[in-house]
Amino acid sequence: MTRDEWLATAVDFYYQEVNRISNARAVPTINDINDLDVLKQFLAIEHQPIVSKVNLELFGDKYVKALSEAMTPTGVITEEYINGLERLRVRLGLSEQDARQLLNVASRSRMIPIIKDLVNIWKSDTDATYRREQEKKAAEKGKMAKRDKSGRVVG
Repeated sequence: MTRDEWLATAVDFYYQEVNRISNARAVPTINDINDLDVLKQFLAIEHQPIVSKVNLELFGDKYVKALSEAMTPTGVITEEYINGLERLRVRLGLSEQDARQLLNVASRSRMIPIIKDLVNIWKSDTDATYRREQEKKAAEKGKMAKRDKSGRVVG
């Protein structure tokens, strides 16, 4: 078996174990993470970049959920949650860069309803303004129709 074949097999085995843990719990326990660390060492993949990709794929949604729960309605994460989120990031084996990307995902999901509401309000205001302008033009046309060619009011 070549080194690449071994790496593919080892990563697949690691993936299956992470998937099992991810599906079993909302958040992996410290024992789960310790077992995964032992497995990575046994499989000799602890320094492989693909390991962090597996963790991102299978644990990323758990981090996004925690971020979303920690956010205020305006999307701000208060100081009291920052240390807990950092501990969770480390536990899940996510890099700081992965955590920033997941923060962007959580922020976008929080902001989309707000933006949609703002767009709807803007459309409503724009439509109302347009209708007022059309009514004003129609009223002016009505006044103009009652004048003759010389500009004198008829009727």
